[in-house]
Amino acid sequence: MANHDPNASSMDGGNSPMVPAPMNKNDVQQSLMIQQPYASPNFVRTPSVVTGGMDASGFVNALRRRWMLATFMGLLLAGGVGAALFFLFPESDTAVARFIVRADTMTIIEGPKNISGARDFDIFRATQVAQMKSFNVINTALSNPSITNSKLLNEADNAAMWLADNIDVRFEGDSELMRISLTQSTGSDGDEMREELRNIVNAMCDAYKEQVVTKNRYERSEIRETLIGTFKELNEDIRDKWEEYRTIANDLGIAADGQYDPSVRMLFEQLTAKLKERRDLEEQIRGIQLEYARWKSFKDNPDLKEQNIIAQVSADENILMMEQELLYLQMQKRDAEKRSRGRMNSEVQRVQTQIDQQNQLIQRERAQLRQQIEQQMANAPDIELALYTQEFNRQLQVLGGRLQQLKDGYDVPSKDGEVIRELGISEIVTELEAKAQGSTELVVREAEIKQLEQVAEDLGRRIQAWEIEEKAEERIELYESAYILPGINKLQHYAITGIGSLATLVVACLGIAYLEFLGRRLNGPKQVDEGLGIRVVGTLPKLKARHQAQITESIDSVRTALMHESSSKQRQVVMITSPRAMEGRTTVASQLAGSLARAGRRTLLIDGDLRRPALHSLFNVPLEDGLCEVLRAEADVSDVVRATSAEGLWLMTAGYCDAEAVHAMATDQIQPIFDKLRSEYDFVIIDGAPVLGLSDSLMMGQHCDGALLSVLRDHTTVPDIYQSSELLRSVGVRLIGSVVNGVSAKSDRRVSHLQVAAPKSNRKQIKSKPAEASVASEPSAASDDNDFDFSDLSDD
Repeated sequence: MANHDPNASSMDGGNSPMVPAPMNKNDVQQSLMIQQPYASPNFVRTPSVVTGGMDASGFVNALRRRWMLATFMGLLLAGGVGAALFFLFPESDTAVARFIVRADTMTIIEGPKNISGARDFDIFRATQVAQMKSFNVINTALSNPSITNSKLLNEADNAAMWLADNIDVRFEGDSELMRISLTQSTGSDGDEMREELRNIVNAMCDAYKEQVVTKNRYERSEIRETLIGTFKELNEDIRDKWEEYRTIANDLGIAADGQYDPSVRMLFEQLTAKLKERRDLEEQIRGIQLEYARWKSFKDNPDLKEQNIIAQVSADENILMMEQELLYLQMQKRDAEKRSRGRMNSEVQRVQTQIDQQNQLIQRERAQLRQQIEQQMANAPDIELALYTQEFNRQLQVLGGRLQQLKDGYDVPSKDGEVIRELGISEIVTELEAKAQGSTELVVREAEIKQLEQVAEDLGRRIQAWEIEEKAEERIELYESAYILPGINKLQHYAITGIGSLATLVVACLGIAYLEFLGRRLNGPKQVDEGLGIRVVGTLPKLKARHQAQITESIDSVRTALMHESSSKQRQVVMITSPRAMEGRTTVASQLAGSLARAGRRTLLIDGDLRRPALHSLFNVPLEDGLCEVLRAEADVSDVVRATSAEGLWLMTAGYCDAEAVHAMATDQIQPIFDKLRSEYDFVIIDGAPVLGLSDSLMMGQHCDGALLSVLRDHTTVPDIYQSSELLRSVGVRLIGSVVNGVSAKSDRRVSHLQVAAPKSNRKQIKSKPAEASVASEPSAASDDNDFDFSDLSDD
């Protein structure tokens, strides 16, 4: 008998294939260890069907396998999301009003006048927002007669808190428009509720104008009246000082025109200039002191601090969650009232009690959080105030130093290195006293009078300009009164709910399909043939009683392909294996052996799954005296072969397996067994063990002419098929092809008609020889009850 050539191709093997030299168990285990998952020994590129992404076909097949789970989870999630959207986006309308808050002060004489930078305007805008939501404005608005009977405010536990929480005040982007809006669900009382919203927003606008805008205008009027009074008093003071000046001049004998010595006149002019500079410096000091006082007053504004505290309390996560729970309880109360038709029952009372408890809990939590925030604000240093104070002190120091120089004088270095003394006011007064010999007082009085005259002139111009600017536009004006802005109507309400539910259903189906696709289960023969390059010898339909005729025809097609290949290549000993258990391996082996026997070929069926045998149960024969006994040299091959009820079919069971029998497969003593079987039978079909996880099939397959890989649709994974084929090829096992089980196929009517309308003579022949049909029918009867359409009889 010819031996196999180890260098022959694993797929075709040439015209005269040779048996490769057997590998011992250590060699096989080492071969298993060096194999990288999903990669061939020669590092051939992994097919895209093993690692590629999900396409339309993969999605359809994944959804086909998990359609029930996808439908259930999709509907469940869609219902939850739809219910959430239904309550989160109710039918609502919004009342909107706008104020224009100008960044520049409008003047008639000079036009727009920028009195502050961008940062100052941001502070000014934040101040207006805080003042709009202050309790002074809110309480003033609540006293407006137009909203005293408001249903929204009367239903609230605390109308002021409700209005502070629900009124929305913001600037639209970086514009000068301050938007005041209030949004509420309108429900069935649409027109009445819209009118209430509009009245509440208008009341807030009126209160803001009264408490902020009008109050600022009144303060400016008071400042103007104060300036006018000061101007009158200054003119009277100047008049009195001139009278005193003339009296002193007459006493000193100085001409009425005030003629002095030129040096005295020069000193007098220097004194006048320095007095004017001193006045300017003093005005600058008063200006920055006023600006610092105004800025510090703004920082210490209790309304702004109160608004910051309210904003932090309202944004707290615990309070938001508690308010959501309160909203849920209120919804439960409304549902209970609807069910009880307005009558008070135990359920309504229970929910009302929970609502009262939740309100108390919210108020207590707000009070605690407010106390914590106030402590933090009191203890935390105000860095911005410290920096501003530091800058204020620096400017005061610079201006104060300059005032001191004006008073005492200072030295100025010249270009030639000499030092020139710049006289101070006190020094000039001393020289004037010396030169004027007693008329210094008169000179000083004249300088002071002229200084006061200039101050009075400047003050008069300011008052005159102020009176003109009283007619200019206000910096803050009402841009538009409250109007209703349509929100979510009934159609949009249901559209949002429906679209969100549908999108959730689609996403859930996609997600479940993708998770199923990641398992990469086999979708059909095309993935094996075209995707992995493994020839599909045949396909078997699902193992059901009504498909028995189609199963017989399908296995006969596999037999025909095997017999045709045996005519050109040696395919006498064939092992049927699978990547893992429960993939139809025993079914294919028994059906193929029975088909070969029906074709008149002497066929031996061997149970090669020594660890979990099944053929002895299928044929109802004892397990002992089988292949394991032959491997342990306890029995001869001819003694363990049993005849079956099918003509031309013999069976060799697995026998009782132990470690000695498994180790014997890795030695050369198994080769004579197969040599003897080749001489006595036309075909030897071996029901082998799974490839992955065990080395039995890899060792036994080296003594076979080829192997058929049995896979199960929707159960076997494509990476397992690829890894199994690569492992078989790596140890020299020729892979004839694969048989795909569980393929959906409609039975050909001609096949079923053949059983019904067979000739009478044939029917008698079938009746006299039932053994041939028993092999084809028994596997179906012996199938296990499990989750798969095919049962691997050797693995359950």
